[in-house]
Amino acid sequence: MKFIMFKKFSLSLVLVFLIGQSFTFAQDNSKNSAVNPEAPVFIENSSRVIDFIDNNDGTLVLNDMIYRLKLNAKVYDQSKKITNRYALRKGQRVDVKVSYSGSERYIDTIFIVGK
Repeated sequence: MKFIMFKKFSLSLVLVFLIGQSFTFAQDNSKNSAVNPEAPVFIENSSRVIDFIDNNDGTLVLNDMIYRLKLNAKVYDQSKKITNRYALRKGQRVDVKVSYSGSERYIDTIFIVGK
């Protein structure tokens, strides 16, 4: 009986050791870096709806969040061709590439997904 208990205990220790190592070598897949807070963040697989757009001011509201369009922001249509910011319309679904500077959110790239 003591031998079986010892085997279970040693097996559980080995298991904990192996699981601990997998957490140690886990890769950080986040696009935002703690070292560089202005590093771009990719928002993947989360289509957002344009609630409001002001091309003169460069303001864009997506899902009730305010974003600023960079002057050199790239806009791609559904066929992956580059277009301009005037192709954006209220109610469109878009994917965005965002960068942060302080508390401001800036849009680097917009992909029009659909209506």
